[in-house]
Amino acid sequence: KQKEMTTNYRNNFKKEYLNFIGILYVVRNNDKTVWIKTDRGVYSYYYTTGRWNVYLPRGYSHKNYKSDGIIDFITRFATESLEQMHKKKEK
Repeated sequence: KQKEMTTNYRNNFKKEYLNFIGILYVVRNNDKTVWIKTDRGVYSYYYTTGRWNVYLPRGYSHKNYKSDGIIDFITRFATESLEQMHKKKEK
């Protein structure tokens, strides 16, 4: 029961965070996956693992990437501008 409460809390936090920052999303697969749309593209984010992949014109990529949670995913990958990413690489 403790694990169920923790999982529900985490899922609710993710939804509240996405609502707070104004990101469009759709929860899928019994609350384990969320489709997220940002100005950089459409992504599939997996709550339980922090993994994500990008939507391509032919469908979702089979390659998954790892984030350290929903905030890390949104700030580093889904909303960061390409210019910011290049600046980080130059350092």
